[in-house]
Amino acid sequence: MNHIYIKKFSDVNGYELPNYKKIGIAKDVEERRKQLSGTKAPIFVETLCAWEFPDNNARTVEQAIHGLLSNKRTDGEWFIDEDDSIVSSVSDLMDAFGIKRIDSSNEEEKEMVSKRNSNLSTVMEDYIVRVKAEGKINFQYKCNASEITMLSAPDTFY
Repeated sequence: MNHIYIKKFSDVNGYELPNYKKIGIAKDVEERRKQLSGTKAPIFVETLCAWEFPDNNARTVEQAIHGLLSNKRTDGEWFIDEDDSIVSSVSDLMDAFGIKRIDSSNEEEKEMVSKRNSNLSTVMEDYIVRVKAEGKINFQYKCNASEITMLSAPDTFY
């Protein structure tokens, strides 16, 4: 059985990385994630979603998706996703053809994502303190692992 997946690089410490997405094919989505992640590093590959293909059509569908996204291709199977639309666009396409989405996450990946999310709050809080100390910006904020909400901010940022 083959799977089409969408993956991205994530930073364990929550730092912002370029929004590249990899669209590929694998028999084992988790094994492929481990191959792409390589050695122990602060950067890891996160599986965003995957779909199961019981027949041999996965390669054809993957190539069609690559063709549809050719204007976003950076290198090989990597695409820049500036407007963060690739996952939803591919998901809509798969849904339209009744292709089953699978849960491809595992405990190791969930732990890394959780660590990244908790570190993101700390990184943002440190950044806010530093910026406030420099007197460049004065705002209040609410921060959790997945969202930063500006409660008030001046009209001009320096």
